[in-house]
Amino acid sequence: MSKGVKMSHWTQEQVSTLKDLWNKGHSAGDIAQRINGFSRNAVIGKVHRLGLSRRTPRVTEVRVKRRRITRKANAIRRERKTEICELVAARINPNAKPMPESTLVPLEGTTPVKLLDLEHHHCRWPIGDPQDAGFGFCGCQKAAGTPYCEAHANRAYQGRTAEDLLEEAA
Repeated sequence: MSKGVKMSHWTQEQVSTLKDLWNKGHSAGDIAQRINGFSRNAVIGKVHRLGLSRRTPRVTEVRVKRRRITRKANAIRRERKTEICELVAARINPNAKPMPESTLVPLEGTTPVKLLDLEHHHCRWPIGDPQDAGFGFCGCQKAAGTPYCEAHANRAYQGRTAEDLLEEAA
C-alpha cells in the first residue's frame, strides 16, 4: 500500500445499493456519484468481485440520434447521386461520334488551367502530359452534372446510355 492512499471498505448498505442500481442499468460513474467515497473504477472492481452479470452497453439517446442522422445523410447521398447521374444521362448523346484528338484542346487563345487555378465551374479534362510543364485542364464551362464541358463529356461517356449510368449509381 502506498503512502497517502486511503482504503475505503464497502458497507452492507453500500453493496446492496450498488447491486440495486447496477441491476437497474445505471452506469458505474452514476453509481459512484450516488455512493459517496468510491470512484467509478472502485465500483467496477466491486461489480467484478461480486460477479454481477455483465451488461451490454446501454444505447444512449446520443447514439440513437447519431444513427438516425447517418441513415438520413446516406439516403440523401444516394438520392443526390441518382439525380446527378440522371443529369449526366440527359446531357450525353449516346449516338455522338468521338471527337478527334486534335479537337481536345482548350478554346482558341487560352492555355490549359493549372490544377491550383481550377474553379468549381471549370472542365476537368486533362490537356497534355502530366509530366510536362504545360500540363493543365480544359477549363471551359462544365456541363450540368459532369466534371467536363459538353464536348469532353460526349468523349468521356461515349457508348454509354442513360440506363448504364443510372445502374452504376444504384
